[in-house]
Amino acid sequence: MGGGPGQGRSILSLPDLFALYSELAVAIAGFAGVASAFAGRDRRFRPTELVRLHGVLLNSSTVLAGCLAFYCASAMDLGSDAITRAAGAVSLVFSLPLPLVLVPRGWRYSRDPDSTTEPWVLYVIVVYGATIFGLYAGATLLADAAVLLVIGFSLQLLFGLWMFARLLTRPN
Repeated sequence: MGGGPGQGRSILSLPDLFALYSELAVAIAGFAGVASAFAGRDRRFRPTELVRLHGVLLNSSTVLAGCLAFYCASAMDLGSDAITRAAGAVSLVFSLPLPLVLVPRGWRYSRDPDSTTEPWVLYVIVVYGATIFGLYAGATLLADAAVLLVIGFSLQLLFGLWMFARLLTRPN
C-alpha cells in the first residue's frame, strides 16, 4: 500500500513540496510589493524600511531561484544528488546579499536616531544568515542533502514573513 507517516515514505515528494515553496515565495514577494505600492507615499522609504523590504524580497527570491534550479536540473534528467546540489548552489549564490549587503546595512541603519530596530533583532539576523549559508553550502557539497534545502527554504519563507510583518508594523 501507500506508505504513510512512519513507514519510510514522505507525504509530499520534493517536486510537490518545491512547487508549494515557489508559490509561497511569489505570494510573499507579491504581498510585499502591494503593501509598499499602497503605502500612500511616493516610494521614498526610510533606510530601515528599505532593508526590511529588501529582506522580504531576498528571502522570497532565494527560495524561488532554488526551486527553479531544482526544476531545471530535473528537466536535464540529472541524478537526484546533482539536482539537489544544483538547487543548493543557486540558493547559496542568491542568499549571498544577506551577509554581504543587508546585514551590514541593518547594523548601520540601526544606529539612526529614529530607528525602531532592537539590538536583539540584529543578532538573530546574523545567526539566521549563518544558518542559511550553512544549509545551502551543505546542500551543495554533501550527498543526499535534500533535507537541507527543505529546512533552508522553510526558514527563508518564515523569515520573509517575519520581515514582512516588521515592515508593516514598525514605523521605520
